[in-house]
Amino acid sequence: MMVNAPFRASGPALFCLLIQALFPGHAQASGETRTLMELDEYVVTGTRDARRLLDSPVRTEILSRKTLDRLQARSLQDALRFVPGLLLRDIHGKSGQEVWMQGLDGNRVLVLIDGEPVPASTGSAVDLSQIGLADVERIEIVKGALSALYGSAAMGGVINVITRRGDKPLDYRLLADVGYYDEASDTPAQQRHAGGHLNMKQGALGLGLAFDVRDSDGFDLTPGTWSTQGDKGPKLNLDGRLRWQATPTLDFSFTPGYYSERLEKRFSTQAPGVGEIRQIKGEDAQRTQLRLDSNWRPGEGRALRAVLSQETFTDTTWQDALGTAEQDQSRRAEIGLTRGELSYSQPLGAHQQLSAGLVALNETLTQVQTRYESGAYKTIDEVGGKVSRDSVEAFVLDSLLLFDERLEILPGLRHQEDSGFGGKTTPKINVLYSPHMPEGYDLRLRAGVGQGYRVPNLKERHYIFDHSALGYIVRGNPDLRPEKSMSVQFGGEIVSHAHGLRLDLNLYHNDIDDLIATLDAGVEEGVRVFEYANIARARTQGLETVLEITPEGRLSYELGYTFLRAIDRDTGLDLIQRPRHQLKAGLHLDLPEVRSRLGLYAQWQSHEYADAANTQRSPAWLRTDLRLDTRLTRELTAYLGVDNIGNDHRDVADTADYRPLSPRLIYIGLRWDH
Repeated sequence: MMVNAPFRASGPALFCLLIQALFPGHAQASGETRTLMELDEYVVTGTRDARRLLDSPVRTEILSRKTLDRLQARSLQDALRFVPGLLLRDIHGKSGQEVWMQGLDGNRVLVLIDGEPVPASTGSAVDLSQIGLADVERIEIVKGALSALYGSAAMGGVINVITRRGDKPLDYRLLADVGYYDEASDTPAQQRHAGGHLNMKQGALGLGLAFDVRDSDGFDLTPGTWSTQGDKGPKLNLDGRLRWQATPTLDFSFTPGYYSERLEKRFSTQAPGVGEIRQIKGEDAQRTQLRLDSNWRPGEGRALRAVLSQETFTDTTWQDALGTAEQDQSRRAEIGLTRGELSYSQPLGAHQQLSAGLVALNETLTQVQTRYESGAYKTIDEVGGKVSRDSVEAFVLDSLLLFDERLEILPGLRHQEDSGFGGKTTPKINVLYSPHMPEGYDLRLRAGVGQGYRVPNLKERHYIFDHSALGYIVRGNPDLRPEKSMSVQFGGEIVSHAHGLRLDLNLYHNDIDDLIATLDAGVEEGVRVFEYANIARARTQGLETVLEITPEGRLSYELGYTFLRAIDRDTGLDLIQRPRHQLKAGLHLDLPEVRSRLGLYAQWQSHEYADAANTQRSPAWLRTDLRLDTRLTRELTAYLGVDNIGNDHRDVADTADYRPLSPRLIYIGLRWDH
């Protein structure tokens, strides 16, 4: 670490003096620096090469394995819930949740596993509840337009789930827990969860296996009625990895994966002259994945990577009225994604690193509905056979270090040729400045400007979401135009190692043109029709700030505040489901006397508008969670958790209420590590 000598009364220096005055008891007596949370972790998502988190020119947030264990996260949905600035939303019309960033919804956030895109459920947003965490090493989060790095669908940001490499001779984990919902259920509903992984390495060969199964009886917020709200059924993840270290500089790996779910819940409709019609709605989904990749690292900063992956996602939804002998209707959609990438990194002197790559992908969608009408089953092809999208993309990044490596400039460029929309080039540039600071302090100033670009996905162009039984249809529009955005990010991060303090503040501004939204197209044959259209120019802007305090001793805590102003630039009105204020906090208490850790987490957000005219408001809400784990032996840990301690949940009778749906959940479990 370089020291500013003499210590002048500059802005950073005055800030350091303020920290010393406010937190004198937090300094270490020895004067040694300490590692604060995950600042020494290495991240790859923002730059495509490994950087120490503190030194990444692209602002990156990380959830390490240690943090995931502390949160007792059972799926990606659980892991992201308390990350400042993230909004988790129910996916419209199906089970599961998606993630929103900086006011941009889940369709505009790219979710990766080991750098490879996850196909979205039914062509919409990725369902976070479908991604288990049994073999996950860490999760990296980058907010803002990253189309120059990752192509279409990365307008809002990127979440990269990174699995374990299995470099140890033997590494395994087994865990299991069972949970019970609050008495809001008319039956003792419960949840069951089990997971684990096994990684082995012998010589040049490595083998990894992981499983994660989550099973639920659902929950019922309206006891005494037929309808239920929580999905009933199992979700299963199975993953494997076979790795061969051919030479010290060359390795190959084969990674298969499988996911399945079989969910159902009850609902009812009213028919004139008949009364209540009781029905069951279900969803069966399967995802298969095969990936081959190789890495060559001959040294001196050079690296070559080749990846080929293929995924197929099949989703069957159905509904059935109990009073009939036949199933009313079902719909089967199949999404295929084949992708290949070749990338190379090469230093150009001591202070410059060039990275470039080529990506080719093919995406397909088929959708067929089977409906029982007039005493017979009728099959309808809803997208006209198999529709597809092809894209070829090239990208280049150039990292340049200046002024004794205290200034890094990282420009990037990506050109995309899409089969439906032609060519588009998206640029970006990020800057990191690390000024001289007193001993024990680090300051990082980051700025970034990038262009976002998203072609309409196959769902928006072709998919028909037919809920005629519930009175509406959403249909695709083949004449949609691509969305475009300009994203500006600026922020600073200051760390006092001796005091265990970190303050991170980031300002952002995103202008979006040709935003795709659903337009009310009127009523056809008694059913309201919604259609995708380029109807809006939007703007999202605000700030995100995180204060992390990790002093010596047993207590640590963090506080995150987010301000969001999301408006329709044509009307000046707020975009729906975007709260202006959000607070997230966590408190951690170590109890070494009883070999235990206690965590208390809270999230609060202000009201949000439920309609485009800003006449209906969803109320503000507060949720708190409790986590406790106790180490029984060196390898065995018992844990307990309470989700939604205050049991504050949505009023399902109010269509303008977007508060979280789940009631209080209490669970206990055991974890065995080696």
